[in-house]
Amino acid sequence: MKRILPLVLVVGGVGLVLWFVVRSGQSRQPTQQAVTPAQVQPTQPAPAPSTATPPPLAEGERIVYQFEDEAKMREFAGLWQQRQKALLRLTVLRAYWDNEQSGAAALNTQLQTQYSLNPTSNYVLDGEKRVLIERPAPAAAATEVPPVEGQPADTPPNSETGEVVHTFTNEEEMRTFATLWQQRQGSGVRLAVLKSFWDEETASLNKLNETFTTTYNLDVSKNYKLDAQRRVLFESLAAAAPATPESLPAVDAAPVASPASP
Repeated sequence: MKRILPLVLVVGGVGLVLWFVVRSGQSRQPTQQAVTPAQVQPTQPAPAPSTATPPPLAEGERIVYQFEDEAKMREFAGLWQQRQKALLRLTVLRAYWDNEQSGAAALNTQLQTQYSLNPTSNYVLDGEKRVLIERPAPAAAATEVPPVEGQPADTPPNSETGEVVHTFTNEEEMRTFATLWQQRQGSGVRLAVLKSFWDEETASLNKLNETFTTTYNLDVSKNYKLDAQRRVLFESLAAAAPATPESLPAVDAAPVASPASP
């Protein structure tokens, strides 16, 4: 009996210790779970408000127009892009014009050298006699647009009167002349078409320039920049494109009367 009592006391003491250990572990478990790194949601810092300010205008630049809102500013930008495109098209037309004028000048030189033709005079080709005759040109000959290829030629005047400026030695030479003449007439037609496009684009550009002057008080001979952040238009120090490109030169006059078929 005396041996059993200490054993019971020892077992009871061990059990009591185990009970305290279990309770202590259970009480600490929620705290450990609360600080588990996997359960902590990192917080992203809020972006700082932008403090950037538009760069100041350079010396000599000045604000010339303030837009009410984004819509008004976009409307202006669209008109300005139309103007830039019109200037580009006029530049392309001028390049075509200069190239065509160069070709027409070369043909004129060849006709003058080989056949003694004056581009401002009127000529008649007599196929039967194989001669080229100069006759007085009509009053509007210097500005008349050559006929479009495919249209019937005017009835040639009587070849009995007038000055013979060239006599062809054979049919082949006369056909060579007729080919050059047709090329010169075709060049005149193309120049007339280019001039028509030029006038149309110039009228459109002038209308846009008038809008910029009356609505936005701009001098289209100057250069401007759009500051979208401040919604302002300011004058730039850079050189500006011309308000209206230089006019095309006059079309080189071509002989009025087309030669008859050989």
